[in-house]
Amino acid sequence: MTAWRGEGPAWLPRLSVRPQDVWSSRFEVPASGNGTLDGLRVAVKDLFDVAGHPTLAGRKALLNTAPAASNAAAVQCLLDAGASLVGHTTMSQLAFSGVGQNPDFGRSISPWSPDADGRLAGGSSRGSALAVALGEADIGLGTDTGGSCRIPAACNGLYGFKPTASRVSLQGCTPLSHSLDSVGLMAASCDIGRRAMDVLCSSQPAERPATLEFLVPGFVLDRCDRTVADAFRWALDRLAAAGHCVRHMTLASEKTYAHLQSMPSLASLEAYGLYGDRRHNGVSDPKVFKRIMVGRYPGSDTVRKIRNDLVGQFSAEVGDAFVLMPTLPWVPPLTEVAESDRYFEEINRDALRNCAFINLAGGCAVAMPLSMQVPVSMTVAAPRMQDERLWAVADYLDRIFSQSDA
Repeated sequence: MTAWRGEGPAWLPRLSVRPQDVWSSRFEVPASGNGTLDGLRVAVKDLFDVAGHPTLAGRKALLNTAPAASNAAAVQCLLDAGASLVGHTTMSQLAFSGVGQNPDFGRSISPWSPDADGRLAGGSSRGSALAVALGEADIGLGTDTGGSCRIPAACNGLYGFKPTASRVSLQGCTPLSHSLDSVGLMAASCDIGRRAMDVLCSSQPAERPATLEFLVPGFVLDRCDRTVADAFRWALDRLAAAGHCVRHMTLASEKTYAHLQSMPSLASLEAYGLYGDRRHNGVSDPKVFKRIMVGRYPGSDTVRKIRNDLVGQFSAEVGDAFVLMPTLPWVPPLTEVAESDRYFEEINRDALRNCAFINLAGGCAVAMPLSMQVPVSMTVAAPRMQDERLWAVADYLDRIFSQSDA
């Protein structure tokens, strides 16, 4: 995809990424069946059980725990469809960060950069994204609780898929938030990502709808830098030129989402119930533990009610349309800035803002690159249980954006 080129120096792969930034454990597991994923390699986020290997969820304190007795449901599903495994990948501890830092396992550094400085690879599934970006895997299996597949996909020029949470079993996956966790993945092409999602969702490929309507919520362009804003406008112009309706509007669900953002997060509330006792959770990252402890808030029933209202609002007002937004409001910042005490909270909040809207609204989403020279990404999303329609539309949009300029 090279049609939108942007301005300034190209963000080309020019940095060496260390193995310890990508892999927590290397191993090979052959496919257990044949199918649409024959010959493809899967890098597995280290919170999915793989038989014979410990599941660390980013915590070095668990290195000597007993290995998993069986494969996670999602892992077994991919193996049965013809894919093989190439290892467990690094991640934020307990998958609780949009920035992707981890004091126990490497750093979140993308191979993409316009200079010699390390840029953010995203979180928390960043190790799986890096494995795909470096050509060491074809599919990066991850989870997406607030954007953790789409964010690293955007930082590394990949496609990131987040299904409706209930569509893929979380059996054998270390939990963070039982209401929001979803199994997702990253791939270097929309076709591979779509095929893998059809396998995980036990679905058949769908045809795209004959009539397409796209909605751009009012808040999604807030704080966008010029590069992202220009690329997003280019994409919207492409859709309008192809005869599709693109409407900018403020959704009622945006206001509900803003109200939720003023309260302790649902992810923190549910993570606190699981990991509130630091003596037993193996967490060494103070930033992750701080987010867990936010969940001590006593009004969890209120947060859950507002979230349920948001799911209903979003489904009702979006209907059969599709939502468009920049995946991230900026090109990836310097890793040392993103991980610093001074800027971490701001960058983490910005990274999650657009993505987490879809998780809290119960929807499904695909992040796709708008260029293969600059890591700028657009997300197309739909209400819950519209996954097959969404995959078909994402494939169609990918072909529109891949056409060269006349």
